[in-house]
Amino acid sequence: MTPRTSIPAAMFVIVAALFLLQGPAHSSDETIPPRSWIYPALRSFEMLGMVDLDPVSPYSRSEAEFYVDRILQSIKDGDVDLTPRQEFLLGRLRAEFQGMENSPEDRENRPIWTLREGKQFFTIDLAAGGALVKRVAYDDGEANGLLIPTFLLGMGGAVTFEADYLVRMGPEREEGEEEGLYTRVRSWRGLTSEYERGYIAFAGKRWRLQFGRDYIQWGPDGPGGLLMSSKARSHDHLAFDISMGRFTLRSFQALLDPSVPRRLAGHRLEIRFPARISAGISETVLYTNKEFDWAYLIPFGAFYANQYNERGDDNILWSVDLKVPVTKGLILSGELLIDDFQYESDPPAPDKLGWTLRADALVMPWEHDVEMQASYTRADIYTYSHKDSLLTAYVTGNGDKTVNTMIGDQLGPDADRWFLRISTPLHPRALLSLEGAWIRRGEGNDLRQWEWGGDPDPPFPSGEVTDERIYAAMLTIDLGGGSFIEAMGGVAAVSRRGDDRDEGFGHLSLVWDF
Repeated sequence: MTPRTSIPAAMFVIVAALFLLQGPAHSSDETIPPRSWIYPALRSFEMLGMVDLDPVSPYSRSEAEFYVDRILQSIKDGDVDLTPRQEFLLGRLRAEFQGMENSPEDRENRPIWTLREGKQFFTIDLAAGGALVKRVAYDDGEANGLLIPTFLLGMGGAVTFEADYLVRMGPEREEGEEEGLYTRVRSWRGLTSEYERGYIAFAGKRWRLQFGRDYIQWGPDGPGGLLMSSKARSHDHLAFDISMGRFTLRSFQALLDPSVPRRLAGHRLEIRFPARISAGISETVLYTNKEFDWAYLIPFGAFYANQYNERGDDNILWSVDLKVPVTKGLILSGELLIDDFQYESDPPAPDKLGWTLRADALVMPWEHDVEMQASYTRADIYTYSHKDSLLTAYVTGNGDKTVNTMIGDQLGPDADRWFLRISTPLHPRALLSLEGAWIRRGEGNDLRQWEWGGDPDPPFPSGEVTDERIYAAMLTIDLGGGSFIEAMGGVAAVSRRGDDRDEGFGHLSLVWDF
C-alpha cells in the first residue's frame, strides 16, 4: 500500500476511534433496505401530519425509532382517529422498533437464530420465496426462486456489522440475454448471487459513519431521485452524516468500478424550516482516478470550484429539492437537476436540466384510507452524459450503459413521464394499488453526448419518439414477520413509427421470512 492510498484508510480508522470515545448511542443501528414495508408505513403517518421524514434513504434503525416515537407523541398530544389499516401499521412499527435496538430476537421481524453474550449479539435471518413471472420481453412465463440470507453483528456499543445476499434462480438464457444483469452479477445456469449490502457502521447521537456497500437515495421522490436513486443498486462507499440544529450534512465517497477505475463523490446539505418545510442542496462528481481525489474528499468544499481550479472536466451535477406539507393529507415536493447550465456560451451549447414535481394526497372517507401519488418528471437531451461517454456517463459499474443502471432516475435523458398511483386497503393486511405511467422517449435517450456544432436545443423529445403506456394493478397481503404474498398484472403498450405493440406482464410471488 502506497502512502497516498493509505491516507484515506488511516483517516477512517482515526476518525472512527475518536467518535467511539464519545460513547455509544445505540447497540445496533443497521440500515433498512429500500424494499422494506417500513418506508410506505412511515409515509402514511407523514401524510397525517404526525411526523416529518428526511428526504433520503436508507434510514437507520435509530432514525426509524425516532420517527415512531414522534408518531406516538403526536397521537398522545392530539385527538387522532386512525383507520384500521393505520392501527395495524402502527402496531407493526411499535413491535419492530420501540425499545428493540438491542433485542433483535424480540422484534416483529425477528431473526431465525441469535447468539448473545451480554450486550453483544450475532444473528442470522433468512427469507425465501418463489414467483411465477411473465415479463414484457418474453412470450412465455417463468418460475423464479429467491433466497435472502442476512447476517448482523451488534457489538454492544456504537458499532454494527451487517451483510446480506440476493440469490435468485430463474430459467437459463443465452449469453448476453439475461435481463437486468450488470457488471457486478454473473449467471450460472440461471443462478445469480448478488452481494447486495455489507458494511460497518459507527453511530452516535446525531452522527453516523459507515463504510461498505449500501444504497444511497437523495431527494423526496424516493425510492427514485434525479441525482441519487436507490434503484441504481447499492454502492461501495464511505459515508458520513452529521446533524446540528435544523441542518444535516451528508457526504460519501464511492468506488463504482475498481478496474477502470470510476469514482463518485457527493455531498448534501438539508435544511428544516418552520411549518414542516424541508429543502436540500446536493452536488456529485463522477471522475476516473486510481485513488480518491483530495479535491472531492472534504464535504465542506465546492466540487465545481475545485474542479475548475485544479482538475480536468469531470462530470459534476447539482440538484435542489423541496418538500412542502400544504395541509393534513397533502404534501407537494419537487427536485431540480442541473447537469449543465449555459450562463455564457459562444458558440451555443445545450442546457442539461431535469425536474420532477410530485403531489401525495391522503383522504379517509368512511374511516377508509386512500393514498394517491401523482408526479411528472422530465430530463433534457444530453443530461447525464459527458464528453467521454464510456467513462463518465452517469451510470454505475464500468460505465457500459448497455448493462449498468442509471445512478439517477431510470427514465434517462430526452424523456418525460407522467405517473399516477392510487392505493387503498381491502383489509388491514391487504393493500390494493392501481397505477399508470405515460412515457415519451426521444432518440437521445441512449445517453449520447453532444458534439460541437450540433443543435444545442433540438425539439423535445428529439427525433423518432417512442410512446409507452403502462397500466398495472397489484395486491399485497402482509403475512406478518416480513412475509407476504404479492400478485400483480398489467399491460405495456409501446408505439413507435406507427408500430403499436401491447404486451402483458405480471407475477404471483410468495416471500416467507423465517
